Amino acid sequence: MKVIGQNKVQLVLRTALQAMQRSEFAQAADKLDEVAAMLMTDVKFLGLAAEANIRSVRPEAALVFLQALGKHQPRNHEVLASLGDCLRKLGRTSEAIKYLGQSVELSPKRPEYYYNLGLCLLEMDEYSRAEIIFRSALELRSDYTKGALGLTKALEGQADWVGAERVLQSMLVDQLSNANIWFRLGRVQQRLGNSDEACKSFQKSLTLGPEGADSFVEAARCLVLLQQVGQAQAWLKAGLLKYPLDRPCARFYANLRYELGHDEFLAHYRTAESLMLSPGLLGDYLEFLAVTGDMQGADQVLSKIQDQALMDHPDVLIGRLNYLKEARDFQGMLELSVELEQEWSREWQIIAHLGLGQEHQAEPLIVSALVESPDNQFFQALLGIVLRTSDPVRYQQNFNPVELVREIDLSGHRGTGELFRLNVLVSSFLSDLHQFERNPLTQSVSGGTQSPGNLFDHSYPALTRLKNLLIEAITDELTDVAFPSSVPAKISARNTGSFEIESAWSIILRGQGHHVPHIHTKGWYSCVYYLEVPDEISSVNASVYESPAVISIASEVERSGCLAFGRPGVNLPIVPDPVHFVVPQVGKLVIFPSYIWHETMPFIASDSRVVIAFDIIPIGEK
Repeated sequence: MKVIGQNKVQLVLRTALQAMQRSEFAQAADKLDEVAAMLMTDVKFLGLAAEANIRSVRPEAALVFLQALGKHQPRNHEVLASLGDCLRKLGRTSEAIKYLGQSVELSPKRPEYYYNLGLCLLEMDEYSRAEIIFRSALELRSDYTKGALGLTKALEGQADWVGAERVLQSMLVDQLSNANIWFRLGRVQQRLGNSDEACKSFQKSLTLGPEGADSFVEAARCLVLLQQVGQAQAWLKAGLLKYPLDRPCARFYANLRYELGHDEFLAHYRTAESLMLSPGLLGDYLEFLAVTGDMQGADQVLSKIQDQALMDHPDVLIGRLNYLKEARDFQGMLELSVELEQEWSREWQIIAHLGLGQEHQAEPLIVSALVESPDNQFFQALLGIVLRTSDPVRYQQNFNPVELVREIDLSGHRGTGELFRLNVLVSSFLSDLHQFERNPLTQSVSGGTQSPGNLFDHSYPALTRLKNLLIEAITDELTDVAFPSSVPAKISARNTGSFEIESAWSIILRGQGHHVPHIHTKGWYSCVYYLEVPDEISSVNASVYESPAVISIASEVERSGCLAFGRPGVNLPIVPDPVHFVVPQVGKLVIFPSYIWHETMPFIASDSRVVIAFDIIPIGEK
C-alpha cells in the first residue's frame, strides 16, 4: 500500500509540474490538492502548491501553504513577501504589513518588496509613508514602472497633483507607447485643470489601447468633467467593444446618452448578443426600462428569459423588483421579496408593505434594520412614515420638518454686495458646466439638469470662496450652544462640531421643472443654496407659511417652486401632503437632516432656478 501511495504521489506531482509548465496554474493547484494532506511537511511541495495557487489567483488557498512553509523557513524573505501579499489581497492589511516589512528588512535590495509594502500602505491610507517606500524602490531601480505608478498613487492620495504629473511625465521619456501612463497622466491633468493637455493625453491613451474596463469608465468620467462629452462617448463605445459584458461601462453609457437627450439611449442593451449571459446587464436593462415607463419593453425582456437560474439571479431579481414597483404591483413585489429570504430583500418588503397600506407590518422590519444600521438615512425616513400615524408624538419629536429645517441668510456672513458678485460669477460658471439636455436617470430631478461629479472639486476661485462661506455658516449653526437641545438625540449624538462635504452638485431647473420627494442616503445633513430664483418664485409671500394651519389652504401658485417637506417618496395608498414649505430666495441656505423627505414643487417661469446642493457628514464621529 505504501508503494502504491508513493507512486500516486509522484504521478500527481509530475502532472502538476507539467500543468505549471503549460501555465495551467489552476489545474496544477487542483491536482496538488489531491495529495496536500500527505505532504504538508514537505518544503518543496509547500512551495510548489503556494506558487500554483498564487498564480491562479487563489490567495486564501495560497495562504494555507505559505503559513505552513513559514514555520519551516521563518526568515525566508520570499516566503514572507508572498505571505504578506496574500494577506493584503485578502484585506488583512494589519497582518500583512508585518510580513512585508520583514521581507524588506531581510532583503533590502529587492524593489518588488518595497512595491508590495507600498501597496499595503496605500490600502491603509498611509500615503506619506507609501511615498517614502515607493521612492526607495525607485532608488534601487529607476526604471521600475510599477514603483513609479505606485508613487503617483501615493502623491495623488496627498493631493500632490503637480508631483504626480512630474513622475508620469518622466516615465514617458522611454515609455511613450504605454497606454496606462497616458491614461494616468490625463487623469492627473484633469485634476490640475489642464483641460487641453488632459484631453490630448486621454486621446493618446485611447489610441494605444488601454487595458481594463475600469479605465474606460474612469476616463469617460474625467472627460465629462472636462466638458468633452464627445470624447467620453468614444471611450465608452470602445470599452463596450472590448468588454461587452462590463456592467459599469454599459450603465454609464446609458446614463450619458439619456442626459444628452438621445431617444435610443438603451440601444446597446437591445443589441447585445450576450445580454442573457450577464445578470448584471439584464438587471440594469430592466431597471432602466421600468423607471422610464417602458413597461411593455420590460415585459418583452422578461418573456425572453428561459433560464430559471438567470431569472432568480440577485441582479435580475432587483430588476424585476424595480419593474413591479413601477407597475405598482406591490403584492407581487411582496411575494417575490419574501420568497428571497435575503437580507437585502428586506428593503423591498418594507416598500411593498407600505404600498399595500400595511404599515403595522412594515414597522418591525424597519426597526430591525435600524438596529443593525442606526445611521441609515433611508430606513430612518421609512420609520418617519409609519410613526406619522402610529406614534404622532414621536413623529413630532424626530421627524417634524417645521422644527428641523433651518434657513440661513448668507449675507449675514458676507456683505450683500460681495455675495451678489459671488452669486453672479458662480452662476455663470455653472451655466457653462451644464451641457446636458435632461436630468440623470434614476434621480429625483425632472425637467432640469445636474452637474457631473463633485462640484466642489472644481478649482474656480469664486466657487471656492462661496464654498468657504457656506462651510462657515453651517459650522456656526452646528456649534451653536442651542443646537443639541433643538434637534433629536440621534442627530446631536453624531455632531462633532466639524464636518466634511460628502458630495456636491448643482441643479438648473427650467419652468415646470421639479424634484419628486426623496431623501439623501449618504448624508447626515443636506444643504441647498439658492444662486438664482425666478421672480415668479421669490415674490411669493413667505408669511403664508409661518403657521402650519394655513398650509392646506395655500394655492398652487403660492406653493410654486417652493422647497417642500414631509411628503414621502414611496408609494402609499393615501399620500399625505407636505407639511412645511420654504420660499426660495437668492442667498438663502437651507439645511435639514438627510432623512427628511423633501421635494421641489413645479413652477412656471421664464428664467431658471439654480441651486447648489450638497451633503455633509461628521468628522471623527463619537
